[in-house]
Amino acid sequence: MFPYLLKFCGLLEFPPNKPLCVDRVKGVPQNNNSPDAALTAALLIQTHALFGVDTCRCITPAVISDEAHRAAVMLYEFHEKL
Repeated sequence: MFPYLLKFCGLLEFPPNKPLCVDRVKGVPQNNNSPDAALTAALLIQTHALFGVDTCRCITPAVISDEAHRAAVMLYEFHEKL
């Protein structure tokens, strides 16, 4: 979605009537559990930004419960500092 945002703001030039291509990386597991979708998306964004596409294959539905616990503790500690 980021390229579409840049195109809308005028920061990215594309020929008119030519759609932007969207590719799905092979091997990245999908999470079909809708309550976990936001956490999965956040983890995929963070992992992709820090370590690249290959490491995103490690974000599976099996690790979501541990990551959810870690995120809850992090939010609690952040709230305590305020």
